[in-house]
Amino acid sequence: MNNSTASKSDDLQHELEQYSQSLIKAKRNAKIFGILEFIFLIPGFMNPVLAIFVFIFAILFFSNYIKSKKITKIINSLNNNTNKTIVSTNKENIIPKNLSNNINKPDDIYLKKLTGKNKSINKSQGVFDNFVVVDLETTGLEPTRDYIIEIAAAKYENNEIIDTYTTLVNPEVFIPPNITNINHIDNDMVKDCPEIKEVLPGFMNFIGQLPLVAHNAPFDIKFLNANLALLGLYLNNPIIDTLPISRKLFSEIENHKLGTIKEYLNIDVQDSHRALPDCYVCGQIYLEYSTKEKNKKALANIKLHSDIGLNKEECYSIVKEILKKHNKDLTYVRYGFTSNYFDIRAFYNFLRLKLKGKKYYALLDNSLAEINSMIPDLTLKYEVAPKSESNKIRILINSPEDLYILEPIIIQAFDKCIDSMEYYRNNVSVAEKNIAEYLNT
Repeated sequence: MNNSTASKSDDLQHELEQYSQSLIKAKRNAKIFGILEFIFLIPGFMNPVLAIFVFIFAILFFSNYIKSKKITKIINSLNNNTNKTIVSTNKENIIPKNLSNNINKPDDIYLKKLTGKNKSINKSQGVFDNFVVVDLETTGLEPTRDYIIEIAAAKYENNEIIDTYTTLVNPEVFIPPNITNINHIDNDMVKDCPEIKEVLPGFMNFIGQLPLVAHNAPFDIKFLNANLALLGLYLNNPIIDTLPISRKLFSEIENHKLGTIKEYLNIDVQDSHRALPDCYVCGQIYLEYSTKEKNKKALANIKLHSDIGLNKEECYSIVKEILKKHNKDLTYVRYGFTSNYFDIRAFYNFLRLKLKGKKYYALLDNSLAEINSMIPDLTLKYEVAPKSESNKIRILINSPEDLYILEPIIIQAFDKCIDSMEYYRNNVSVAEKNIAEYLNT
């Protein structure tokens, strides 16, 4: 193919791609405005303002519909010119001949690959123990015009490699020297290798529905989807991209190429620009990320546990059990909340508990001397509370059952509350009313 023919072919293909993208956009817009017009149609009969919106949506729908028709005609015209310009006669042709048994025209191949390339990617930031790391080597950067020359994959189960997949691919085009300089794959290496249409079914069987991990994942996935489209397939696996992950994990390194990361993590693999060694480096990035995320989740669970704290109903039940054991009247016993505290009351508070946060404790009015005299063999730790808690004494508890140890203090505090309530009843005129309201809460 001479230079002028190749240049003209490239220009036509580029123009065709531009119009194809515009066609997709016009069809999408027409669909959106058509739906909006339908939604607002009935309300528009009753509301003049909504009727205006219906009119606007109708105009936008028809303008995009007409635009899509015009672009379709242009694409058909370009396709005819492309057929005249691109001659599939040698290995340097930009589109290989007979890539699929069902495809005969080069523009059919191009449009199918373009459709596959534009398939949405099922992006994920999940943490998986079972996954497949994928890496490709290609003849260039554009999935619709360049070709896969190597596919490699490493399958992980419980974060350990259990199987690998690797194959060179005959692209049916000439591999430029600059590409060989990068990935060390030359034309002699691929001349007897299977074509992409023969490789992809086995590759799809290998990965199954497992999450796929790749470095700069959109590049690899777009290439795979472009070629899978020729077989009527596409990837719907969760896709994890380790490039943004690397930028977060290793923000201090100069760049985030796999070779740089390999050196930074001291990973011992050879031939960094081939697909399978790159899979090992990419897999290690994901394992580092997974470990960090699991640790964050574990810390979050610890925090969640501390937020849940001790069971208040169980604490309340134990206190009532203690009172009942000493034949105390439970008529006036209630519980409530004051800020972060769980209060147990007999009209007045007689036991304040802190059941959430870093520490769980009973906040007591007693002095240390009084506490030691009532519970000589106290096994629970204690500390002086800060000024915000009036310098009272904190008795640290680890479980609701620790309240049994405080039995003498609980009984004494309850008796004082009942005495105070009786004094209040006998000396304040509105006491009976207030006590009755308390009992009804």
